[in-house]
Amino acid sequence: MRRISPDGETLTLDIPPAARPVVRAPAIFRGDARFYLDLSRLMSRMHQPAPTGVDRVEMAYATHLPQMLGKTLGFVARHPTGLFGRLDPSDVAFFLEREQAKWTSGRPYGLAASVEPFLRTMPRLSAPAPGGTLILASPSNLHRPARFARMNRTLGTRTVALVHDLIPLTHPEYARPAGTARHHCRLETLKRQTAALVTNSAATAVELAQFWQGERHPAIHASRLGIDVPPLGHRAQRKRPFFICVSTIEPRKNHMLLLQIWRRFAETMPADAIPELLVVGRRGWENEHILKMLERGPLTRPHVRELGPLPEPELHALIRGARALLMPSFAEGFGLPVAEALSLGTPVIASDLPAHHEAGADVPEFLGPLDGEGWAQAILDYTCDSGRRAAQMSRMTKWRAPDWRSHLETVISVAETVTA
Repeated sequence: MRRISPDGETLTLDIPPAARPVVRAPAIFRGDARFYLDLSRLMSRMHQPAPTGVDRVEMAYATHLPQMLGKTLGFVARHPTGLFGRLDPSDVAFFLEREQAKWTSGRPYGLAASVEPFLRTMPRLSAPAPGGTLILASPSNLHRPARFARMNRTLGTRTVALVHDLIPLTHPEYARPAGTARHHCRLETLKRQTAALVTNSAATAVELAQFWQGERHPAIHASRLGIDVPPLGHRAQRKRPFFICVSTIEPRKNHMLLLQIWRRFAETMPADAIPELLVVGRRGWENEHILKMLERGPLTRPHVRELGPLPEPELHALIRGARALLMPSFAEGFGLPVAEALSLGTPVIASDLPAHHEAGADVPEFLGPLDGEGWAQAILDYTCDSGRRAAQMSRMTKWRAPDWRSHLETVISVAETVTA
């Protein structure tokens, strides 16, 4: 499999067929639903070749909840055209299979093929069972409170919502333009129009309770996100040892720290002794200085590769082959890449954040996000087979990946309480 990086280099990854995930339809049942999962986010992202973390969470809800709720689960969505309604289970199964296949191949499909099934079935909205609960796994539609209220009135439901983070409010300097106001509107909608909330980590629950301190708000339940452990397939090999950073390229993710470290390596070390840094993820916002260094930095370009978003088999192969995953973020709601890297047997060096501790327990190396000297030394130590890397590999043997069933049992319990 060949991929052209933005700087023109051709990268080759030989991924055998056995390493490619098998896509299966979830077991979706027909019947009178008491619970409805909103798939608006996934539908709005159907033309994107690779998922974000929020997309993957909504997909996990869509594939695991049917196994746990059976015929009591239904699916709804607000299509970008404005239609809102209950989805036919067979169309949902087809849509989810195709999305998973797209994430594996990295090839989006055409507009007509993606829209037609939903335009056909959404007008046939059947009457919901009384007292049902709408489950939200993403913030889709929350920034439009009147629209969200209409959705609930249409279904006659109460709502249980997953809260991913408060970062645009706690760290507004890292938000998109107008992102702070938009997120504040989402939280107001959650506070006024939901019956209960589940957070993706205890850290997010604490921040949310502090944000609403002294105000009436829905009950908050913390439940760490799960992960779908990838199969242990191909391990990517490159000419030099390499590290990987997986995240959207935006200031909050602190790519600049890593780029400055690699610039220092280039200034002080022989070229063949410098490890590579692979940057995986889409380009975000307010990242002009980062992109200039990625694209034009004469010292770092031979050692840093921006790969963009990758199909999941390629990404997993690179993570498995890396000396470590690097996560120097200034703020996180959960830290999904930390847990996924550990599940693949790859060490992690991460910023010392509560969310990273929840995701990785005591296994990763934790450093301050401004500790350039500490990060540089850790990277050099992990480049070779040092005792420091071996110690983390030893700690990893006792680590257990968080599972979706445990998280979703909390969601179901809260939803049942709300429905009752």
